[in-house]
Amino acid sequence: DPPTVLVAPNNVSVAANTVAKLRCLVVAEASAMTSLVVDWSRAGSRFDVARPLVNSSRIAVIESRQVSAVDKTLIIRYATESDSGEYVCRAAYTTSGSSSGISGLKSTWLIVSNMPIVLRLLPDVRRLNYRRNDTIRIECQVESGQRGVQLNWWRMSTGQLVSTTGILQIARAEPQHAGVFQCRPETASRNASFKSAEPQHAGVFQWTRDGVKKRVPPAVQAVPANLMAYYGTNASLYCAITAGVPKPRLVWQRLSTPTTASNVTVVESGGLRIHFLATETTVGEWVCLAKNEAGTAEAKVQVSIVPFIKIDATPSPVLVKLSRPVEIECRIRGQPRPTIVWTKDGEAFIADASIDQDGQRLRISRAQVRHSGNYRCTAENSLGSMSKVINLVVGQAPKPVKPLVGPNKLVLYEGEARELHCNATGIPNPIIQWRHNGSVRSSSGSVLNIRTVTVSSAGRYNCSASNQFGATTILFDVSVVSKPVIVPPTGLVNSKKLVKLNDSLLLDCRLFDSVRSDLDASLEVIWLKDGDPIDGRVIDVVQNSDGTKSLLIRRASLADSGKYMCIASNKAGSDSILIDVSVIYSPHATSSQVQVLRRSAGQDVSISCNVTDGVPPAVFTWRMNPAVSSARSSSIGSPDSSSRIKLSTDRKVLTIKRLVASDS
Repeated sequence: DPPTVLVAPNNVSVAANTVAKLRCLVVAEASAMTSLVVDWSRAGSRFDVARPLVNSSRIAVIESRQVSAVDKTLIIRYATESDSGEYVCRAAYTTSGSSSGISGLKSTWLIVSNMPIVLRLLPDVRRLNYRRNDTIRIECQVESGQRGVQLNWWRMSTGQLVSTTGILQIARAEPQHAGVFQCRPETASRNASFKSAEPQHAGVFQWTRDGVKKRVPPAVQAVPANLMAYYGTNASLYCAITAGVPKPRLVWQRLSTPTTASNVTVVESGGLRIHFLATETTVGEWVCLAKNEAGTAEAKVQVSIVPFIKIDATPSPVLVKLSRPVEIECRIRGQPRPTIVWTKDGEAFIADASIDQDGQRLRISRAQVRHSGNYRCTAENSLGSMSKVINLVVGQAPKPVKPLVGPNKLVLYEGEARELHCNATGIPNPIIQWRHNGSVRSSSGSVLNIRTVTVSSAGRYNCSASNQFGATTILFDVSVVSKPVIVPPTGLVNSKKLVKLNDSLLLDCRLFDSVRSDLDASLEVIWLKDGDPIDGRVIDVVQNSDGTKSLLIRRASLADSGKYMCIASNKAGSDSILIDVSVIYSPHATSSQVQVLRRSAGQDVSISCNVTDGVPPAVFTWRMNPAVSSARSSSIGSPDSSSRIKLSTDRKVLTIKRLVASDS
């Protein structure tokens, strides 16, 4: 709601060179006082309402704050006629240094003029009978109005200035002194001369001689011209005689009815001051009526009342848990005593609510969600109204939804996209915040999207769900599994592995620690031989503790030679290693008997080496007389085509052409 702005008095009239005070009272919600800004500005074609008046040599802006009200007073020293105009008090709520657009304003008029100066005479006489040679002394003084003026005595019949000291004194009175004398206040100009104050309101002194009376019609001035009073405070109006012979009789009237003497005071100068208690019965026009034998005069004052209503409301918002009792209160003070009306969200009917007899407390025995809303208490009397809004929030603390979507311990695979779900209920709906290893993560509510899982995605995820009634936390422990990487086995040369015939052979397929079989249910390790899966009935497959598999060949046979491949895979990817296994054995003779060949000289002979090849393939070397020492034996190489001795391509067959005796 916009703040309530009251300006007192509604219109202000002051004399030039005096102090003008404009007062602004702003009533607002106590909870919004910190954001409330109140300022005075001057309206008109040469001024901008948005530009507030600030302290200067002649202007002072004074502010005082209470729980739910701001009193802002504008003071203008040495007021001049150029200060006259419309002044605006504006109150607005601000947000981050700028106006929120919620504001209220009230204007008042300031009139600066040479206000009527009320004079008094000592002795207080308006007609004087004298005798010849009497000593006459009449002193003129300023009772109210502008100070610092010069009081001059003038003789009305001749326009003669007879005194500039404010004292009319005649040492020896003569008949020619009879007449009308007037005391005039006059202000100093810049050249130190004097000019009459406008408008003129002077004390008139009438001399008569020999009982001859001269009559002057009355003139009166009411101060102030308009009065705005706070309800229940003491107020007063003053009516001053500014002219009249004989002395006028004064009476204050309201609604054409004279006031009683009990609240009227006659001041020394003959003026009349009335005192009263500001209530709704004193609102309206008051008239000061002056009457003498020469005529009548009147001065009018408009009296208005600032209503007094104060509301002390339960601080807003009010939080209450579901099904619990709740009470909100608006403690009302005001004169005349206000009546109280409660509404909820603009509706007069409030379900399930009970209101105390004095109307100041509203109770709900079992608060439900439907009872949440804005409750307004409005206090109203014959002079005005005021209201306060209390926001009631019925709810409950967040709690996680069971079962959770997925376990609290999660295994993610590197490279994949995953979502973490954090479902919680509460009234009002809780606000979800995610943290990863203590750092805040941006998310779209209850779902945390991990677009690409990396090793750094591992750790503890904290999901906090909170509202005004409390908070709950859900924890996720996340492990990240990378694609498997196989550790190269030892003893390989160019991916080759040799094993002797009938020896045992163990082929390992181990993984680096980035993959743990206890976390990775998708891990799969298989062995292939020459592209086909290995039959565990032929070759032992050993299951390792880390989830990998090794191959055990207990007695290597020639059939075990081949290309073995280990493939490890999971949801993140795969890796493989190839091992070329060769079963080796030494060459050996197929016959243990010594072969004896007999040939005649000149014949050709071919000799075969009856030895198995072996793995790896054997290198055949022919020697002549191998039984003799190596120093005496000779090796048969690969003779050229012109030689008598030739070797087959595989060097297993030796051919000798045209045998001679030395070939034996």
